[in-house]
Amino acid sequence: MKKIVAGILVLAVVAWGSYNFGHKAGLAEIDIGKGEEKAKEDLIALTRSDFEEYQKLKTLEERYQKADEILGKVVTIFLADLGIRLSYKPVGAGELGTSCPPAPVVRCPTPPPQARAAPEAPSPTPKSNLTWLREELRLVNENNAEDALRDLKKMIIPDFFSAIQSAQPMTTQDALAIEGKFAGEINFINHKENKSDWLIDWEVHLRSPTSMTGPMLITLTNKSTGKVFSRTKGNTPGKDFMKIPGSRGLLVNVYGDDGYIQIYPFENKNTWLGNYYGKVKLGTYQMTGQVRLNRVQ
Repeated sequence: MKKIVAGILVLAVVAWGSYNFGHKAGLAEIDIGKGEEKAKEDLIALTRSDFEEYQKLKTLEERYQKADEILGKVVTIFLADLGIRLSYKPVGAGELGTSCPPAPVVRCPTPPPQARAAPEAPSPTPKSNLTWLREELRLVNENNAEDALRDLKKMIIPDFFSAIQSAQPMTTQDALAIEGKFAGEINFINHKENKSDWLIDWEVHLRSPTSMTGPMLITLTNKSTGKVFSRTKGNTPGKDFMKIPGSRGLLVNVYGDDGYIQIYPFENKNTWLGNYYGKVKLGTYQMTGQVRLNRVQ
């Protein structure tokens, strides 16, 4: 209750001071310090008897009623002051007998029209990204698997993540080439990072010669322990077997987006050779091994 009364007193002081200043504003220069002191004295004198009566009240209900009465007086003062301020209109320069010359109009020079920028020419594909495609011509003429694997090391895709992003669905002819059961190995270049090579198997069975759907299974096995550590199942091989634009090869997701192989058909498509790319970090892949697969069924 003491906090309520204190709040009423503060509001009352502000309202009464505003009331006094509203009457005097524009008539004379005001000493703000003296004005505030005078407002406080006037307000205290106005409500002194009310506060004294409030102090003598015993019950909480009576005190609330008296506090409400005091607040009503303060609000009355505040509204009176507000009405005066709203009715006040500032005196114009013409009514004071003086006229102010119009401000000069400053005109900014119009900027000359800008020439329309020429459209930017598309950036050419880096030569390093085309080198591996040109090497495919040499790969076609290889009859020996070892020579082909040697040439495949010159066909490393520098930005493999972009190759994944731009990959296209394989054709029906590609689907027929990967149909069946294949088995082989992924041999790593650096065995300090990959201590064991992997065994890889895929099995694809299309529903019809013209269908791109059918059960599929790709498994990866640790060659040293014989433990299968990855199984990729599906009914749409086209999601994991993709076509490289402008290339004879395929990209195959063999390790749940953590590993891909870039492979090419040999020996009437009964053998597939290629490079393995492992994920280094998000959006970055590195060629870390090579793969050889043979049809077993």
